Amino acid sequence: MSKKINTANLYETFKSNFYDYGMSVIEDRALPDIRDGLKPVHRAILYEMLNSNITSSRKHVKVAKITGAVIGNWHPHGDKSVEDALAGLAVPWKNALPPIEIAGNQGSVFGDPAAAGRYIEARLTPAGDAYGRKLKKGIVPYIPNFDDTAEMPTILPAQLPYLLINGISEGIAVGVASSLPPHNPSEVIKMVLQHLKKPKTSLEDLLKIMPGPDFPTGATIINKDELCEMYKTGHGKISVRATVEYDKKSHTLRVTEIPYLFSGSMDNLVTSLVEATSPTVVRGRRTQPPKIAGVSRIDDFSGKDGIDISIKLERNVDPETMLQVLYAQTRLETTVKFNFQALNDKRLQTYSLKQYLVEYTEFQHEITINEHQIEKESLDRRIEILVGRIVASQLIDEIVDVVKHSDGRASVIDVLMNGTILPGTKSDYHDTVRQFRFTQAQAEAIASIPLYQLNRLDAEKMVNEKNELAERLAIVERVISDKPYRHKLIIKRLEEEYKKLPKQERRTKIIQDEPSRVADIKVPTAPRYIAIDKYGYIRIEEKAFDGASETDNKSRVGMFDKTGNCWNIHMEQTKTTKDRGVLSSQMFATDEPIVGMIYPINDETEQQALFIYESGHLKRTNVSQFMTKTKATKVNARHKDRPLHAVYLIPSDKNTVQIGDKKIALQDIPEQTNAGAGRKILHELTEEPVNVEFINATVVPKASSTSSDVFDAVVIFDGSDTCTFDWSTTDPSNHDGLYVTTYQQLLKDTLVFVHADGTAKKVKGEQFAVKTRRTSLQANKRDVQSIYIAPDKPKTLLAEYEEGLQKRVETEKISTQTKVGGGVRVFYSPKHKLKSVTQGDESEINVTSFASQPK
Repeated sequence: MSKKINTANLYETFKSNFYDYGMSVIEDRALPDIRDGLKPVHRAILYEMLNSNITSSRKHVKVAKITGAVIGNWHPHGDKSVEDALAGLAVPWKNALPPIEIAGNQGSVFGDPAAAGRYIEARLTPAGDAYGRKLKKGIVPYIPNFDDTAEMPTILPAQLPYLLINGISEGIAVGVASSLPPHNPSEVIKMVLQHLKKPKTSLEDLLKIMPGPDFPTGATIINKDELCEMYKTGHGKISVRATVEYDKKSHTLRVTEIPYLFSGSMDNLVTSLVEATSPTVVRGRRTQPPKIAGVSRIDDFSGKDGIDISIKLERNVDPETMLQVLYAQTRLETTVKFNFQALNDKRLQTYSLKQYLVEYTEFQHEITINEHQIEKESLDRRIEILVGRIVASQLIDEIVDVVKHSDGRASVIDVLMNGTILPGTKSDYHDTVRQFRFTQAQAEAIASIPLYQLNRLDAEKMVNEKNELAERLAIVERVISDKPYRHKLIIKRLEEEYKKLPKQERRTKIIQDEPSRVADIKVPTAPRYIAIDKYGYIRIEEKAFDGASETDNKSRVGMFDKTGNCWNIHMEQTKTTKDRGVLSSQMFATDEPIVGMIYPINDETEQQALFIYESGHLKRTNVSQFMTKTKATKVNARHKDRPLHAVYLIPSDKNTVQIGDKKIALQDIPEQTNAGAGRKILHELTEEPVNVEFINATVVPKASSTSSDVFDAVVIFDGSDTCTFDWSTTDPSNHDGLYVTTYQQLLKDTLVFVHADGTAKKVKGEQFAVKTRRTSLQANKRDVQSIYIAPDKPKTLLAEYEEGLQKRVETEKISTQTKVGGGVRVFYSPKHKLKSVTQGDESEINVTSFASQPK
């Protein structure tokens, strides 16, 4: 027997099947209906709770029990997905008007999930009760459930515009993405009432009542001018900005309200903030600077009292600038999608606000008509029966006689409907009985009355009831047939529902502002204090502490391990530590003990370090040898077979080192690169620490071709980025320059530099120390011109500007920096050009802050 083989176009078959699948997902799973605002699983959950009478006035019921009933009766899907959907209807950080209330752990706005269904209980809220207030077969359509064992509604008769109130959580179907933010319930109902009373109210006027979304998490919408277009077209993006407050006392930014996007996942926001403000380690070795510099730490103090994310700023970081950077480069400022796509009786559409109101109003008319049509049918039946009983009350004798001679209820009904004469019926009653023409309903109702009650029928009472029902029937028929009258009833009912609602104040502010853009954060040079203890803990603080060495937040610090490797700490990438600090093995990819620390490491410094090896070899090496050209951490040692005992920074004003009891002239220690092996000068050293001290002894540095035996010279600062040395004399009066002094005096002083752009700094004289009789030295940041250089003796400095304005500041408040530092804006003015600076102790004008403008 041959089998018949059918051929088909694979492309067309796949296309058709995929379309059918996509529409099935859209209609039966992913998207809500605008009439009740529910997705199918949510509708099944609420119907089960209404059907089981788990209302707001009853006790809570285990979520697992409700879930089992939903799966068994209405929605055969996984129990976890149904539990999650139920919990989602209850959370106040997602829904403006939750229809379900959960007793127990329902999760949190921070990202904690709800407890398992066997541990938590649920019931409807008053808002959930309203879904079932008119729920009846005939008011809304019912269909068989999945196994034809019961019937369920295709839609719930919602009395409130739930879809607009609670919004659409991200609904993703095949080729369709739907998202609608929640709105303030009071504003929504006021706006709907306005539309019902005056349907021609413009969209702009409606938005004066309901100005936009109102997120349960607060925050601020910053694109107010775009909202009207979104509600007109049904799609767009809402820009939302977190609420951040500045705590001046602790120099901290505090996030108190977050964008709605992170409602239920706030921990993800905190994680992203930490990642953006922390250095990252690439391949376990190389450290990259943080995306956002200037933040020392982030703490999350959120809890039952609300959201509180603390962003601690480094010293001298401007909070306003930092806030703009955080908004621009993190998700503290983000967008929420607005895609108002939903179904209406399985018809997919993108809705404008006005179209939604039109179709929502049509649905209210539909269920109101159906409700009153059911009531009309009930009234008609009752009035029909009452009329029959009223007539029967006047024919009691005839009816009793009929009952006496009948063969049963069916025989009585036949006589009442058709006037049949039964054998034995009194002849006096024949004419009356032949005229019986009761309807079937009337006949059945009369036949159902016990015989002993027939003589008790109270005609007057029945007439009064019939008249009352007739009056009600007239109203019901008017509701059905008279649309304006029915419209007023809908308005009245919505006003009554509005009175029952708890009034909610708006949480979300709506303003018009430009999106935040990346600002240039210039983190000022600030002191840092660093130390490493004998256990290998590295401690870094903003304030001085015992045993700490002072550097700054722009420098590099070199840590040398026993193999000779130098590990660079880039201070701008390194956060301050807590308590005793961090183990070196956690900061660097090495378990070798750290034997020495030098700082700062940069390509400008002429300072040298003394290297002492366990073999007794010594050498001097310029610190700049250990500066990597990139932000790399590690500089490899060239002599791994020669363990390093210690490293010391050589003070610029010392000429001798005393190691133990042995004094060695520094000039006798070879000056080598980091590849140098040194010279064996000492005996081999044990692991015990050796006392090392730098002193001035009788040994002096090697002299160049000069007759002077004193290591002194005239140093001339001409305002450029270099200074010059004249080793032939020590008399400054023979030279001209912006500032002229002797080398030995310079080492003792601290100079004040004021640059032509208005920036200023203080530099310690030891920054200009040299080891040889060189003719020049870089004295400032490259290509910077100075207009004032002098010791910091005056208490104040006075600046004059070309417009004749003046400004006076305190010298001690000018920060101390390295010689290549850029300075701080002491005399800077965007409108006035700086002319000159002099000592200001004798001036009578007021002392002002750096930020004030000249007067």
